[in-house]
Amino acid sequence: MKTWFSALVLGAVAAGLSTWAGAGLGCLVPTEEQKKKASASILGTWENEVRHAVHASLYQPIQGSRLRNSVVYFKQEGGRLIGYALTPNHDQESWNKEGRTDFREVTFAEGRLVFKFDVAELKHGRRGRIISKGYCHVEAELRDGRLLGRWSLFEKETNVELFRGEWEAARANGAIQ
Repeated sequence: MKTWFSALVLGAVAAGLSTWAGAGLGCLVPTEEQKKKASASILGTWENEVRHAVHASLYQPIQGSRLRNSVVYFKQEGGRLIGYALTPNHDQESWNKEGRTDFREVTFAEGRLVFKFDVAELKHGRRGRIISKGYCHVEAELRDGRLLGRWSLFEKETNVELFRGEWEAARANGAIQ
């Protein structure tokens, strides 16, 4: 006679999850090989669009958005996933020559991409008079060959979310999958 527990274990084994973690009943976690296999679906070059609201007044009846383009890259290096963005035609002198932004804490599991990157100078508050450090947190789901999600910009010291917007990426033309 099968119990609910044995059905759970058999279903997990059939799905390719074979290791247990945690105490008590624990939870199923993928092996390192399974993580690498899952990450392979996002490796390579992606054309990225980032959108955020732009308006003269929050209360105006017609709202718009501003679009920014970049190219993002993901690759497997050793046992971890790494990524970065290149933003051509940037006009900030303080930015490196290539317009490169390196990501940290890049993960991809169960079709969900998550990464962060640091923001050296964040101007916010009344008339932009507050200057602090920040970080951006991006979450996206892989759906039909596209990464669809959102970005959130946080003040580093307080972890308060100050801004957010849409984040989307599609395979770059001719990119190897």
